[in-house]
Amino acid sequence: MDIIEGLWMKCSMDSSSQVKCISYNSFLHPSVEVRVGRAMMILSIALSGIGVFVGLAGLSCTKCLDGEDRLKDKVAVTGGCLFILSGLCALSTTSWFIYEIVADFQKEKQENRKDIGRSLFAGFIAAFLCVFGGVLLCICSKTHLRSSANVSKPPKFKNPDKDYV
Repeated sequence: MDIIEGLWMKCSMDSSSQVKCISYNSFLHPSVEVRVGRAMMILSIALSGIGVFVGLAGLSCTKCLDGEDRLKDKVAVTGGCLFILSGLCALSTTSWFIYEIVADFQKEKQENRKDIGRSLFAGFIAAFLCVFGGVLLCICSKTHLRSSANVSKPPKFKNPDKDYV
């Protein structure tokens, strides 16, 4: 019988591949790791959600805060920092769970050993993508870092009296 345990429910699979899941009914789960993991993941999701809206307001392709280049850059950097914090929350949670699994695995004579599951790998990937996206948003939002060659200038004509189409 395989037992799969997560932040929100515990599932068991018998030899006939039937899966039975029991959701945790209380937020006061007996395990400290699960309670802290839940709080950190909820915080990570909230920071990402706020980071999306703040980051969108600071993008140069949006009409929000037009004409306020410095303020727009600060807003975009703030959105990037929120994404970085969100990624660090998720990374710390998944790292802590993996540490606990490895520590339990190294104990001898334990019948029900835990394995590193797909959700932990997904947590790592999501955390790294959040951090990477936040760093990119912070770096690319600086107006003075953008090259002036990217800005299109109107062409200069030799004869200004004629309209060229």
